[in-house]
Amino acid sequence: MKGIFITYVPTEKDTTGVGKKIRGQIQAFNKNDLYCSEITMYHSTSKLMRLLYKFPFYNGAPIWKWDTCFEQIDYLYMRRPLVVSGYMIKFLKRIKKRNPFVKIIYEIPTYPYDKELYSFKFRHLLIWKDRFNRKKLHDVVDRIVTLTDDKIIFHTPTLKILNGVDLKENSVKKISRNNDETIQICAVAIFKEWHGYERVLYGLAQYYHNGGTRNIVCHFVGDGSELAFYKKIVDEKQLNEHVKFYGMLKDQELISIYNQCRLSLESFGSYKKNIKISCGLKSREMLARGLPLIAGNHVDLFMDRDFPYFLEFPNNDSIIDFQKIIDFYDRIYTTESEEVVIQKIRSFAENHVDIEAGMKTVIEYIKCG
Repeated sequence: MKGIFITYVPTEKDTTGVGKKIRGQIQAFNKNDLYCSEITMYHSTSKLMRLLYKFPFYNGAPIWKWDTCFEQIDYLYMRRPLVVSGYMIKFLKRIKKRNPFVKIIYEIPTYPYDKELYSFKFRHLLIWKDRFNRKKLHDVVDRIVTLTDDKIIFHTPTLKILNGVDLKENSVKKISRNNDETIQICAVAIFKEWHGYERVLYGLAQYYHNGGTRNIVCHFVGDGSELAFYKKIVDEKQLNEHVKFYGMLKDQELISIYNQCRLSLESFGSYKKNIKISCGLKSREMLARGLPLIAGNHVDLFMDRDFPYFLEFPNNDSIIDFQKIIDFYDRIYTTESEEVVIQKIRSFAENHVDIEAGMKTVIEYIKCG
């Protein structure tokens, strides 16, 4: 059997967590004899076109371009683009007409997702456009892939997957070799409202305002719409010695940050999207590296188990209590060596977040229906 994975950025150029996940998904298909190739639907680079795509009847984000190869495949896999457009629906209808037996599988990484669109300009146009067109998905999509327990989404049956990562692309961190008692914490993201790291920054400021003496350094890697807001908080609260911003890093530069740190941060703003349980890639990546995880919400991996290397804070806008983070850190590293901690967390990742295991339901559906 053979199929196509539609992407919006060529995966060889995409160094984000999403890019790594897609490469892992394609490899999982190939390992299971579902030979998968990639076709990229590019976004228009014109400023005018980038404005026009927000309107209902424009084909531009991405540009849905026909190719005869869609007539010769057994399955098509695609992630949700920014907005479901009428052109996307027409494109998928054409595939179904030319290739009636193809299985079209549509992944929605976050559901519900309307609040993700609130951070964009002309958000009301985007939301209206998406809501109008997604009602037609059930006519052209065979299954929607979700991380939630929903059995039906947009009148379409679902396949539940577990978010996973390619462990080969997420190497184990090295022992930090920190000789002092500094607590080094990393956060890696394209910073959006729902990351909620202002809770962390305000909590760090409160800790020192109340007389805290432990040296804590938070390493923020990435850019995004919230970065300026986070930098403003750091300046106002005089946290420059305790918070470092690096912008986007990749390869060895990013690995060096992981190697320095002994704790990691997931999301702290899921409440802004009305998400109660996080299934995000970031938790998987940090666990694959061997880093204990701190989050401001439930994480699906730990709902039914007591995992000693996970610290959870409430899913609201409360300020993070850094004394709890210090206690968490000391409980881990005063009872076990860093080497043992890394090994145990990596072993957990190998058993629970490998992408091939997470894609099992999709693979079985393609093969057996």
